[in-house]
Amino acid sequence: MITDDKRAFKRTRKKFTVRYSLSEKGVPEHEAVSKNISRGGVYFETFQQFTAGDVIVCSVTPAGSRSRDSVWQARVVRCEPLSGHMIKTFGTAVEFIRPFGDSEKALQSFLPA
Repeated sequence: MITDDKRAFKRTRKKFTVRYSLSEKGVPEHEAVSKNISRGGVYFETFQQFTAGDVIVCSVTPAGSRSRDSVWQARVVRCEPLSGHMIKTFGTAVEFIRPFGDSEKALQSFLPA
């Protein structure tokens, strides 16, 4: 479904724990909290600067939940320096490109259509 803002999926501001890795093995090396998320991707703040097109492995879980993770291969679509932070921080947007296991089904259970 395409909305007025041309996004394929509705974004929500629900807080998710985002664990991500630059390694293809997918062992989480870093952790962040989502600013917004949809079935198509997630936006979060990082201390690492990425380049558009970089591929990472990330897992998302509702913050404070004991639900199992939804693990994805994801492509960085945007990474911008953020102002107003004491430490250099980047706003990073990724699109989910390939789920691991039944991660797509898990993500759908967390988010609205």
